[in-house]
Amino acid sequence: FCTLLGGEGEGGKKMRGRSLFFANFMIGGFQGRFMSVFFEEHGLTDSQIGTVLSVGALVCIVAAVVWTNKADSMARKDSKEYLLELAIILSEVTFLAQCLVDLGYVTGDLVFPYLFTLRILASCSFTAWYPLLNAIVAQDIENTSNDKKERSVRFGRERVYGAYSWLIVHMIQGILLDRYGTWIMYVGHCVSSVVALVLLKKWSREKHTSKEEKTHLASRCDLEVLSIPFKSLENMTFFMLMMVSAAGMSLVENLLFLFFTNELRASSLVCGISVVVTIIFEVPLFKFDLVGKYGVTTCITVATLCYVSRVYLYTLVPEGSYVLLVEPLHGITIAAMTLASQEYITMHAPKGKEASAQGLLTAVRSGAGTFLGTLSGGYIIEYLGEVFLYRFYGTLVLGALLLYLCAIWVKTDEGGEEDEAERPLLSNGVAAV
Repeated sequence: FCTLLGGEGEGGKKMRGRSLFFANFMIGGFQGRFMSVFFEEHGLTDSQIGTVLSVGALVCIVAAVVWTNKADSMARKDSKEYLLELAIILSEVTFLAQCLVDLGYVTGDLVFPYLFTLRILASCSFTAWYPLLNAIVAQDIENTSNDKKERSVRFGRERVYGAYSWLIVHMIQGILLDRYGTWIMYVGHCVSSVVALVLLKKWSREKHTSKEEKTHLASRCDLEVLSIPFKSLENMTFFMLMMVSAAGMSLVENLLFLFFTNELRASSLVCGISVVVTIIFEVPLFKFDLVGKYGVTTCITVATLCYVSRVYLYTLVPEGSYVLLVEPLHGITIAAMTLASQEYITMHAPKGKEASAQGLLTAVRSGAGTFLGTLSGGYIIEYLGEVFLYRFYGTLVLGALLLYLCAIWVKTDEGGEEDEAERPLLSNGVAAV
């Protein structure tokens, strides 16, 4: 940790991406999977929890594009770092404001609209984290490497520090929540925000660009980025799969712990250990050249099939501790889908609009997809139950994958050009998957 704060020179520069991933995933961990438990303890029903979580996702659709477009157009070299710092501060203020409910200043019928409003404000801020962070790290790697394969490997090795952070935070929460309650989330969120801000100050670039660079960066975000999903049938089905799979993943990230604690009678400790199991299988995959060796499409296919298998298995386990046997599949899904989608959007991003392209992917996944999943998930749980919910979304995600693979098959059958990252799969035929 001292190295993260004080590293200089070439060795210090190499710490930039991983330290920012580590710090920002610390913050995210304290408002991640346990937020559904947090809202339940504050008296919200399942449908209200789904509504509160989904409205944040709806805000993401617009906010992600606004933040990243602003980062690409600002006339300063550290625009992404500057906006990320602002987003962290806003997120911290809105998160701490929730403690007014715990202190008794907001009670009764006012609790739901109050938390609902805070979630909207919080979503406007933390939506910026992931696309800006990805753009910062991807740009750093591109500036120091011309090798596509090496860039993909290096991104995975930086991103794995976010997994380390996620593991540590959820393990701590799993142990302490049972003993101290949700107050530990306020403390952890505050501490991790301070760490992230210190690191951002440490790693910010110089603040101004040349006159020529200002002219280039200040150009408005045109339709080139927004048209990426419509340039081909493959792109359309890719973004549809990203949205539907994100809807399914949102059930895991936002509502799964309710299923574990209410239906399977799992403790908060078991919930925390489930994240540890996920990370144990996720970390080695981030360090391995998955995309370079197997291709984008193969990684997406494996990630999706692991998700589908996992949600069906959740509905079959007899009690909470058995979910730990299923969680390795989640690690495979996270690593393979993260690396593959990052590579795909990087290949299709217009020059100079890398952050905007990341924002588009975030709007589709964390915005539209998460909104669809959490809003419908809360109501389906309340009226049809968790078993129906997870099996329904497992089937839906599988259908979206089949459409994407059909589009790839049509493209190769018609003799379309292949992306370099696709060759390992396409050379053997999509049917081989």
